[in-house]
Amino acid sequence: WAPTISGSGFDLVARAGVATGQSGGVAGGGPPASLAGETYLRFNPKSLVLADNGRFAFQATLAPSALTTDANDTVIIERRADGALSVAAREGDLVAALGATIKSLDTSAYDTFGGLSINSAGDLAFASIDPADPPTTGVSRLWRRTSTGALQLIAARNASSGAGAPSGLAGVFSTILAPALSSSGAVVFAGTVTLSAGGQVSGLWIVPTGAAPQLIAQSGVATGPLAPPGNTGVVFAVDPPLRGTYRINSRDQVAFRWKLEDGVGGATTANDDALWVWDPTQGILGVVRTGDSISIAGAAPAVRSINMFLGPAGNDDGRLMDLNSRGELACCVQFTDSTGALLVSQLPGIGACCRGATCSQSASSACSGPATRFAGIGVACSPVSAGGCCKADFDQSGTLNSYDLFDFLGAWFAQDPAADIDGSGQVTTVDVLQFLGAWYNGC
Repeated sequence: WAPTISGSGFDLVARAGVATGQSGGVAGGGPPASLAGETYLRFNPKSLVLADNGRFAFQATLAPSALTTDANDTVIIERRADGALSVAAREGDLVAALGATIKSLDTSAYDTFGGLSINSAGDLAFASIDPADPPTTGVSRLWRRTSTGALQLIAARNASSGAGAPSGLAGVFSTILAPALSSSGAVVFAGTVTLSAGGQVSGLWIVPTGAAPQLIAQSGVATGPLAPPGNTGVVFAVDPPLRGTYRINSRDQVAFRWKLEDGVGGATTANDDALWVWDPTQGILGVVRTGDSISIAGAAPAVRSINMFLGPAGNDDGRLMDLNSRGELACCVQFTDSTGALLVSQLPGIGACCRGATCSQSASSACSGPATRFAGIGVACSPVSAGGCCKADFDQSGTLNSYDLFDFLGAWFAQDPAADIDGSGQVTTVDVLQFLGAWYNGC
């Protein structure tokens, strides 16, 4: 079911046993017109993804018929923002430009998270399984379908060259995990590669719109842009990010949880789990690692475990997301003293820096100190409704109260630049009048 386009009531989008043009006792529910005469047999609920503008997609299996066999019975159905249904991909379709055939789209037995991602523009990332060579985990191939309908083969098991081969590594994919798709159309996925020279390594890839996959992190590497930062000798473990725990936001920043290889560079079971971020301009950055001491309310307990939502996610596919487009990353940690905390980290970037009664565009790293708050990457100084600075909230606590008034007056008498609310470069009586007006009017 889905809300009607007018927003009043609900439409029946899909129902098993209902043919195109039939009602089956209720309105709608049949496959798209291109599947006239066909009926749905069942659906994969894990595959359902919903974009911010109401566009969504799901995987379905068609009932056996004169037109439908085991070779072409799985489909991905897309419902556009205008309510129209279409077939985004079908098992057995030949992708002429690649000389490749889409195998089974029923990934439910292999992929816990459905292997499907969508954005508002109409881009899709999806997975398929080759029944002749099924993996023990993950999928056989990853595809990206652009909003124009073009298909790109992103990754394919046992492809040593050309489309689907592991970019940046000489070998073949043995494991490919589910994709996540950002609102920009970029795809992120993880996998394990059997090297031509022998042995296995795992990697994390990003596939920008209209570009080839780029390897952004790799197991077994101690230095360089693909290694954990810090030059401490630690390396990412050969097992890829746990259960596909990677996220991508609209800025193509990628957050991922990837353990370190025990016994290398001082990594042990007490400090081998960590949360990382890859930024297109900064590379890999560390966020939090087990064994880290974090100062909270005067104490500095050590992190015992890190928890985040399981499964890959993009910022526009309706899946659980703990990385937003302002570059804020959230996670839960447990400490060795049996306490816990919800942590929010700010990724590097330029945005609104709220300092007292002023606002300026600043790097997140430079926006710190008393009565200061970084509003997020890409956030403008105004309006407040879009995340900009409330200049009347002088202590930047998120709440207007008498403390803001007293703190402003204290800063004003001290000729603190933070009291220059009109941005004139001077702290004058005009600033007092403007602050009082803003404080009485609220944010």
